[in-house]
Amino acid sequence: MKDSLPITFLRPPAGAIPISWEIADAIGIRNGDRNFEIDSRGPWQIPTACRGIRMSSKFNRLPGYVTTDAVTIWGPGTLSAPRQSGYTLEGRASIPVFGKVRAFTSSQLFELPDKSLRDCCEVFCCVYSDK
Repeated sequence: MKDSLPITFLRPPAGAIPISWEIADAIGIRNGDRNFEIDSRGPWQIPTACRGIRMSSKFNRLPGYVTTDAVTIWGPGTLSAPRQSGYTLEGRASIPVFGKVRAFTSSQLFELPDKSLRDCCEVFCCVYSDK
């Protein structure tokens, strides 16, 4: 199933995104939540890399509010050169079509076919611009 990534959801619902068992297997959340894998160094545990599921969204900016037109799951990936920014880490991630792009850590809730919810760590990639 990893060969079928990336997967794009058009007009996803607000909140949990419903997914199939095949997608859950591809991103590794069938049997439970997926947490970040963080590499660090030194006595202060400074992060050097952070691995999670790479995702991006395309937004539609309307007068007064913003809607999500599409969400793309790019698959597992690494946030390189992370630096702490408040509660998140910011850095760069590699996307096949776009190359190295700005990214930050976040999370996404998925709904499996049996109606259970899974929380997934997310490396959110900023690939779409307003231009």
